[in-house]
Amino acid sequence: YEHLPEFDLTGALSIECWVKMEKGATMPVVLSCGTFNGGGWFLQRYGSGWRWHLAGVSCDGGQPVEGRWTHLVGTYSGNRAVLYQDGKQVAAVNCQTGRPAWTGPLTIGQYSSQGPTYQVTGQIRGVKIYRRVLKPAEIGRVRLLQSQHLLIDLDRQTVFGDGHLQRPEQPLGD
Repeated sequence: YEHLPEFDLTGALSIECWVKMEKGATMPVVLSCGTFNGGGWFLQRYGSGWRWHLAGVSCDGGQPVEGRWTHLVGTYSGNRAVLYQDGKQVAAVNCQTGRPAWTGPLTIGQYSSQGPTYQVTGQIRGVKIYRRVLKPAEIGRVRLLQSQHLLIDLDRQTVFGDGHLQRPEQPLGD
């Protein structure tokens, strides 16, 4: 997807997605809008956990399970990154993102530099980018409702899903 200002780390940001890994690559990248130790951010399976990497800072935790849908959320407040798996916080780190902004595209299922090491083998759905920090209660509620096959959309600005961009005319209320 072509780069949009909504992807930048200029303020609060949350990303959300569902992923089902079928088999492991070395370091499959679920969402990428940046580079390692450079500008931007990405979410990947790394070793035996997940990595939410923001402009040179890694927030690592959780435990991937192959063949099962997993709900992932990464939040950034401007000074703190938090990673959630299936509605539970699995990592947090204080951080400042003083790197130059990433101007490249948003890539789903692959790293920005692309290669077999970073390719996701499986499925990704429900990708959403928010220009705010999702609250833990919201994250847990989405996970619960999704597990009951009910849909809820907490988005206020930008939603990516099913290959198209949606911009609600007015923000949704709490």
